[in-house]
Amino acid sequence: MPKEPDFVRDLHEHGFKIKPVKIRKANPEKLRVEVEKYNSELEARAKKREELIIPVECHIFGVRFYGSGNRTFTPSSEIVDGGRNPEYPVGDSYSCEFDVESHSKIKKLSFIGWPA
Repeated sequence: MPKEPDFVRDLHEHGFKIKPVKIRKANPEKLRVEVEKYNSELEARAKKREELIIPVECHIFGVRFYGSGNRTFTPSSEIVDGGRNPEYPVGDSYSCEFDVESHSKIKKLSFIGWPA
């Protein structure tokens, strides 16, 4: 029998009971069939492209791009008084806005995410 890792022995010493679990090897063919079935169900429920797109003719008279790279977050529960507060990276944030003039009520188009 293989030797238990230290953390498992520590858990035993503190009264935890460990139940071994057998992990079966995945069947790639079965997985492929399940994924295809799931995707076809989603596709059947999804709206068609024509239902999601509303064509609007407009003139663009202003464009603004916003970007903030290397953003971090410090949870208020982890703020240290008199010490250094931990920071966790949360990624980059980008968006763009178009000021438009059209025959519709649309005056501004906003795109959240990386501007294409």
